[in-house]
Amino acid sequence: MYHNQAAFPEELLQQDKENRVDYFSEGFLLDHPKFDQILNDVISRLFDFKKYPIIKITGPTGAGKSVVCKESLITCFNKSASSMKIGDLPAIYVEVPALGDVTKFPWKMMYKEILEALMHPPVDLLKQAKHSDQSKNSPNVFSLKSLSEDELRQRVIERIREMNVQVIILDEIQHMFVYTEANVKHNLDVLKSLTNISKCQFILVGTYEGIEKIHWNGQNSRRSTNLHFRHHDLSDSIKSKEIAAEEYNGFLTAYSGLLAHVPFHLSTELLAENNIDEAYVRCAGCIGILKEMIERAIDSMSITSTLTPSLLFEHSISSDDIETIWDEIKTGEAMLERTSFSDIRNRIGMKKRKPGKKTNKPVGVRDPKRDPIC
Repeated sequence: MYHNQAAFPEELLQQDKENRVDYFSEGFLLDHPKFDQILNDVISRLFDFKKYPIIKITGPTGAGKSVVCKESLITCFNKSASSMKIGDLPAIYVEVPALGDVTKFPWKMMYKEILEALMHPPVDLLKQAKHSDQSKNSPNVFSLKSLSEDELRQRVIERIREMNVQVIILDEIQHMFVYTEANVKHNLDVLKSLTNISKCQFILVGTYEGIEKIHWNGQNSRRSTNLHFRHHDLSDSIKSKEIAAEEYNGFLTAYSGLLAHVPFHLSTELLAENNIDEAYVRCAGCIGILKEMIERAIDSMSITSTLTPSLLFEHSISSDDIETIWDEIKTGEAMLERTSFSDIRNRIGMKKRKPGKKTNKPVGVRDPKRDPIC
C-alpha cells in the first residue's frame, strides 16, 4: 500500500522507477515546523539592510540550510517582481568553494564566483526578474585572469551597483574559516568592508564551527543577527512535557511527510514507534539526512517492491558517521549557548541587585524629601 495521504502526483504510478526516484529527489519541497520557522525568520528580515545587514544561519549538516538559501533567493525575486527594472537582480546565491590545501582563502577566486552568479542567475528566475541577457556582457574568463584581487573586487562592487543587488547569500561559509587566525580575521574584515561599500544585505550560512568564528570580530557580531536551524530533539533531557511533545510531533510530521511523497509501496511498520525512534537516531533528527536515507533505499527497489524498516535502515549512513554528526550537534549547541548573561555579569564584576520595593508612583517621580540648601 501507499501512504494513506499520498502527496505525489498520481501519474507517477504509470512511470518507470527512474522518474519516481527523480521526483522524490527533486520534485517537492517538504514543509515541516523547523524548516518553516527558520525560513519565516529569514524572510521577515529580507531587504532590511539598516536593521539586519548580516544574517547568520547555522545548524547541523543535513538540517536543510541550503534549501533555506534557495527558497530565500526565490522569495527575493518574488518580492521584487513588481518593482524591478530590466537589468535588475535583487539577490544572488554563491556557494563558497572548498579549496583544499591552501594557506589562505583566495579572494580572487571568490570574486570570480560572485561575478559568475551576477552574470548567470538561475534561468527560471531570470525571466521573472525581467533581467536582460547578460551573457553577452559577461567578462571574458581570460580577461579576468589578468585582473588583480583589488581590480576584481572593484568589478564586483560596480556590477552589484549597476544591477541593484540587495541581498547576497553565501552558503558553506565555513570554507572561508579553515585557515590561520590571522587569515580568518582578514576574511572577516573583507566581509565587513563588502557589506559597508555595497550596501547589500549578506546572509551567511554554514556549520556551527564556521559561524562561531564570526564572533571573533566584535563589529561583525554587533551588526549581525543569529538564526539557529536546530535539529529535532527527542532526547530525555527535555524537561517540559509540552516541548517534548512538540519536538516529537514535529519530527513525526516531517518523517510521515517524506513517506507521503514516496511513490512506492510502504510497510505500515515504518510508522511504528520503535521504527520512528530508530529513524530518528540514524538521521540525528536532521530531515535532510532522513530524506537521503529514504532516497537511497527506494533507488535500490523495483517498482513492485515494498519499502520496509529493515530496507530503510540498511541504507542509513554508517554508525561512525552518524556518531560524528551527533557530536558536532552537541558541541555546536553548547558553543551557541555556553555564555549566559549571568556569566557576563560575573566576568565584569557586577553583582546582581535585589529587586526594589514595588511602588505605584509613575516612572520618574522622586521620593518626597527636602533638597539641601546651597
